[in-house]
Amino acid sequence: MNPETVLPDARESAAPSNPLERLLRNRMILFGAIGVVVVILVAYAGMAAVKNAKRKEDDRAWAAYHRGFEQLVTQAQNDGVFFPAGTSEFHQALDAEFQVRVLNDVAQEVRDTSAEPTTLFYLANAYLAGRKIDLAERTLDDLVNRYPDHYLTNASVSYLDVTLCDQLRSAIEREKTFLSENPNFLQGVAPEEDSGEGASEDGSGAADENADDASNDPKDDSEDD
Repeated sequence: MNPETVLPDARESAAPSNPLERLLRNRMILFGAIGVVVVILVAYAGMAAVKNAKRKEDDRAWAAYHRGFEQLVTQAQNDGVFFPAGTSEFHQALDAEFQVRVLNDVAQEVRDTSAEPTTLFYLANAYLAGRKIDLAERTLDDLVNRYPDHYLTNASVSYLDVTLCDQLRSAIEREKTFLSENPNFLQGVAPEEDSGEGASEDGSGAADENADDASNDPKDDSEDD
């Protein structure tokens, strides 16, 4: 080898040999960076759209919930029932079949929304008021199983020592015990005679003794109007 021959530096040989090559390489890097930014922006826009759609769905569901309770309150006023909506006295005094019909319709509208847990809770109370124990228990189980972290079902996030669902379950058990010990109690007893008298005899009215606390949910304020 000629001692005067100088081998090219490897870094120099790897670098673009002319301005056009350097421009192309820089453009590739720039386009790559732009692509990453676009992907991030699209993902963020998608999440925002989903969140906005969920919020609209929840708003629609709560509107349906409040319309349902307005029907209950209107019917209660027509029947001369002036207990606050959501209390045990309210549910025991109001016609149970009417409550179940209205709240069942609401439950269909609010399925899988933030309004569903509260709706199911009051629907279970309506079933209990009508002494439909199996349906009350089934509705309560549905609420507890599908919403284990809700304040109605979870003691760790509840503002009460005993959750409202636990209180309701205890009332259902008391009602079951009473009816098993008095198998002829419902035979030949008209619903209107039964509604107030049964609550005092078997203590089922305690099912919702603190149910009015559920209306402390900011979404529930209109129930008491």
